Amino acid sequence: MGNFTELMLAQVIAMNITLLIDADNSPAKYIHSILIKLAGYGTVNIRRAYGNWASPHLNGWQAVIHEHAIQPIQQYEVQPDNSMLKASHGSFQYSPF
Repeated sequence: MGNFTELMLAQVIAMNITLLIDADNSPAKYIHSILIKLAGYGTVNIRRAYGNWASPHLNGWQAVIHEHAIQPIQQYEVQPDNSMLKASHGSFQYSPF
């Protein structure tokens, strides 16, 4: 009876895991190892990879997203705001008046 109770408790404690991937900055070659490691902690229910999927840089990810049921999410590259760019270079002057 004790082993059955422990088994049931272990199933209840198993976590639901969300995996969010920055595909632009993470190599695809590690995804299999990562999913195996996460499986030891629970079930990876949500798997999303964010990146600019129009970029040839993500060809490695495109080869594995279907195999591992990862949902690709389009994330366009962020262009810096011109005024913030000037401020960071010291050419922007602030006047409270």
